[in-house]
Amino acid sequence: EAFSVHINTAFFGAALAPVFSEILFSSALAVEIRVPLAVATSLVIGFVLAAFTLGVWVEPLDHGYTRYATLAFEMVRSGDWIAPHLDDGLYVDKPPLVIWLIALPMALANSTASFTQHAPNLVAVVLSVLFLRRLGARSFGRADAGWLAAGLYVSTLLPFALLRDKRIDPLFSALLLGAFDCYHAAL
Repeated sequence: EAFSVHINTAFFGAALAPVFSEILFSSALAVEIRVPLAVATSLVIGFVLAAFTLGVWVEPLDHGYTRYATLAFEMVRSGDWIAPHLDDGLYVDKPPLVIWLIALPMALANSTASFTQHAPNLVAVVLSVLFLRRLGARSFGRADAGWLAAGLYVSTLLPFALLRDKRIDPLFSALLLGAFDCYHAAL
């Protein structure tokens, strides 16, 4: 149930950003908001600094998601990238995509550092921000609407909370936003 709650929350938060942009940028309102490149760059740098400051790669102990790191470590150590193993047994309880995505940075960096384990979620959140920015800008024909949509998403606690876990939720959200963005571009 927690899995579905996080997906619904991630989707709801991402879906609301264009709605807020519609409210703020509708022709009925005489509001002009310009987001200079310096402000947008500051927001991105602020996001990265906040991620470091909040210690998003400190492992939460309230879930069993450390098992994904163990599975990824075993995958890298053994060289068997096809069948994940846990405690000398085949692990078939979950699809291996998340395990592969965690194992890849571990293998590339030749390290089991916590940052390598959380790198896939960081990439997914950054992709979500970029897709929201493009979708918002294209939807309303204004670059500042896109930055507002992305800024609303980044200003919530959700991206930071999802960075702390080894879940598939951030990737799922990024892929959904990418699909919405491509669909809107094709219209």
